[in-house]
Amino acid sequence: MRLPHDPIRDNLHDLVRGLDGREKAIVMLYYADELQPEEVSAVMELPVTVITATLRSFRASAATILAPRLLAA
Repeated sequence: MRLPHDPIRDNLHDLVRGLDGREKAIVMLYYADELQPEEVSAVMELPVTVITATLRSFRASAATILAPRLLAA
């Protein structure tokens, strides 16, 4: 099923698609699988600081995409 064109969703999709493999895995485990940073850390065998830094960077990038929608609300 193809969703109707939504520029915000499309931009977020492009943002996730542009992540490297490790970053994408962290973001997906956190947001899609709803794991806590400590759980993502254990699954990926990475320090929690790497997980939280990656999520913080992703949120900052996503915020620039979502800003127009938030300002319009």
